Amino acid sequence: MLKVIYLWMIIMIMPITNSISLAGEIDNVLDSLVQIALEKNPDIVAAETDYQAAQYNRKASGWLPDPTISITGSNLPHRSLSLDQTPMSGVSIGFSQKIPWPGKLSKIKNIAGLNAQNKKISISAWKNRVTREVKSAYFDFAYWSLTEAIIDENILMMKSLTEIAQTKYANGKGLAQDVLSIQTSLSKAEDKKIGAATKKKAALAKLNQLTNKPVYQFIDITAKLPPIDTISKQLERLIDEAILINPRLGQSSNKVKQADEKRALAKNRYWPDIYLGAEYRIREDIPMDAVDGEDFISARVGLSIPLWFFKNQSNQYSSSVKALSAARKSKESVKQQIEYGITTVFLETDRYRQGFRLYDETVIPQAEAALESANIAYQVGKVDFLNLLTAQLRLFELQIERLGMLRDYNKSLAALDEIVGVSYGGN
Repeated sequence: MLKVIYLWMIIMIMPITNSISLAGEIDNVLDSLVQIALEKNPDIVAAETDYQAAQYNRKASGWLPDPTISITGSNLPHRSLSLDQTPMSGVSIGFSQKIPWPGKLSKIKNIAGLNAQNKKISISAWKNRVTREVKSAYFDFAYWSLTEAIIDENILMMKSLTEIAQTKYANGKGLAQDVLSIQTSLSKAEDKKIGAATKKKAALAKLNQLTNKPVYQFIDITAKLPPIDTISKQLERLIDEAILINPRLGQSSNKVKQADEKRALAKNRYWPDIYLGAEYRIREDIPMDAVDGEDFISARVGLSIPLWFFKNQSNQYSSSVKALSAARKSKESVKQQIEYGITTVFLETDRYRQGFRLYDETVIPQAEAALESANIAYQVGKVDFLNLLTAQLRLFELQIERLGMLRDYNKSLAALDEIVGVSYGGN
């Protein structure tokens, strides 16, 4: 009887212990993991390097093409290659420069600048994604760690119940079926503990991968799940916020601007490029030369002729118009996807709030009352052992379900932050 009373005391204390372990705000462990990931995650580092490359490309864009310098031997007799046999012979030093039609270079520079902006926005997108993944992995780790603790308490309970069942069976007051049932339940609990420990390590491995550490270094960390926030933002406000700051939408807007610049550049290609050149010819003084061997200076101006505009420039311009239309449609699609994503995750978090409140106020208290009733009835011989065991296992299952709901709620909040576009680490 003392063992039964002791068992009942542990059962009643256990839910309080779990609630204490989950109470309060999350500590600095998660913030520290997020910060390390923002600094060392390979995807973020790659995005930052890609942005640096785009910056160099931006600085290199919009300049005049390289000029051409040439040295030419002109009108040399092929037998002697002499410069002093004819007044037409000489050595020329030439310079030429292509000048694109006004507006072309500025468009090219603008396109490169918008591409660099997109690369910069991509850094924010990666930071948001990695932050969500770190939080998700940490919440999985915390869930399996706390589940493992609940299973340990469950195993402790069942071991006590096993002793009670075995003692009653030895005294002829119990059934062999009771002993076998509790032993089976104990074996299942041990198997669940192994599964929880494995999944906890898998979550740690994911955290290591995200923070650029060896995935096989399983360093245990503090496990906590933040409590349910009873106050949530308005759905419309979240959507309005996302329209302003979501990186994907920002990139889509930039792609529209890029497409518009490319369209303007394609239109400018109908206009010819300008070619400027100058040449200085060095000559020898030979008899009967009218200018006594004086050096010659030449200058030239040329224009490229868009002769095949109906095949070349026209098709390029038509392509740019279609690309601009596609970019605008894509932006609208991204906007709709973001609005849909925010709406569905927002509704999901609201469902978790209501479900969690139901568990705390109704489901778990009812399960505790059922276990208390079964325990009292078992002590006076009105309920068999299996009923007590069933009530006990049901309470543990509900506590783990409650914990899972808390994990999924926090993972949904992390996903909501990513979809809205909350930026981490600054840019």
